[in-house]
Amino acid sequence: MKKMKITKTTITTIIVHVIAWFVALIWILPFMGVFMASIRPYGEIIHGWWDFSSFNPTFSNFQMMMKFGLIDNFLSLILVHSAWGLPWIILFMRNFFSALPVEIEEAARVDGASYFKIFYKIVLPMSLPALASVTVLQFMWVWNDLFLALIFIYSDPMKLATQRLLYIGRAGPYHLDWSILSAASMIVMIVPILMFVLLQKYYIKGMVGWTIKG
Repeated sequence: MKKMKITKTTITTIIVHVIAWFVALIWILPFMGVFMASIRPYGEIIHGWWDFSSFNPTFSNFQMMMKFGLIDNFLSLILVHSAWGLPWIILFMRNFFSALPVEIEEAARVDGASYFKIFYKIVLPMSLPALASVTVLQFMWVWNDLFLALIFIYSDPMKLATQRLLYIGRAGPYHLDWSILSAASMIVMIVPILMFVLLQKYYIKGMVGWTIKG
């Protein structure tokens, strides 16, 4: 009886590990696709990144960033943050719009209002809480970003507030004035805090409003 119990436990462990590895594989496949596409010429991935009939890795796709002047330039951060932000913003706004009462739009259409007027006069004002939520979340993400700033911005005049915190309060390689660093951190934190306080009412409505239908 004891031997059978151990066997069942072993089988359960194996099943759990198989499921975990399967989930991990699903999560890592998109990353592998993007990574392979970034280090291989376009001709090699045109039929799929998993085609390894020819494999010639190169970093020329990255050096291209420099060719287009996207290194040490605010435009590079704007483009990357926009590309990362748009998918979740579109999903968020889509869920919010789907929760708006359709009866109001139908009544306005019966009264002869055009689609643009319905959007401008009815849908857009009702969407202000969702827009405020999106604005606060995206602004905080961009303001607090350090990773992308370290990749794209190098020169001192262009460095962002989060980058400058790395050097504030340093009196030498082994000494750091924590009082000055803490004061600088508080100054940097003031902007997102004020942003949240000013839009708090709309932010809360936007976060919970689209979850309530009707």
